[in-house]
Order: sequence, then structure tokens, then C-alpha cells
Amino acid sequence: MNFSPKIYDRERSSHHRNSSHHEWTIVETVDAVLAVMLIVSPWTFRYSDTSAATWSAVVLGLLLGAVTATRVVDVGDWQGWASIALGACALLAPWILGFSEIKNAAGIHVTAGFVVLTMTLITFWVHYLDQPNSPA
Repeated sequence: MNFSPKIYDRERSSHHRNSSHHEWTIVETVDAVLAVMLIVSPWTFRYSDTSAATWSAVVLGLLLGAVTATRVVDVGDWQGWASIALGACALLAPWILGFSEIKNAAGIHVTAGFVVLTMTLITFWVHYLDQPNSPA
């Protein structure tokens, strides 16, 4: 397991871009844990009686899990952009779907959204800083 937040190692950058294989990193581990946490949170944090919050958590968790799983077999920027979109949806869901007053539901959504957004943006930043300068 590679604990680097980088999607591509500096030495093997061009190899990975052309390869369909990707090493599991701490980013994927955290995203997978957050996906499971979102899916089970309505029952573990006792807000399953709130339909919008429950559906939001389960659907966002399943989508985040699916996007995270695809990173192992197909490396591409689309997974990062999808993670950013899912993180933003999770972060804003309590206010958009009207369950911001349910502290457990809002807390798990905001925490998961913030962590997914932060880690994905850092990964993009590190990845694009590692790109070799190409002549114009």
C-alpha cells in the first residue's frame, strides 16, 4: 500500500498515465472509509427516520465508493472531478435537502464532504505540480 497522496509517482508518471493499473493510496482508503461511513451512518447515528438525510447519505456513499473503486482499474482525472462533485454535494446536502437541523446527519455529511473535497484538491494539486514542464 502506498501512503503517498500522489496519484502518480514522480519516477513512473508517464508509465502510470498510459497504464490502467493504479496503486491503492491513503486517499482511496479514506474515501472508501467515508463511503462506508456515509452508507451506514443513518443507522449508526440514528437519523434513519429522516428520509432525505438517509437517502442522501446512502446514495452519496454508494457513488463515492463506486468512484473510489474505479480508481484502482482506471486512472483518470474524471474520478477526481467526480469526487469533487460528490464532496460538494455531501457538504451542501443538509441545506439543499433541508435536514441541517438534524445535527448527526448534517455533521456526517459536512465532515465527509469536507474531507473528500480537501483530499481530492490536494491530490490534484500535488499531481499537477509533479508534471514535467513541456516546451511551448
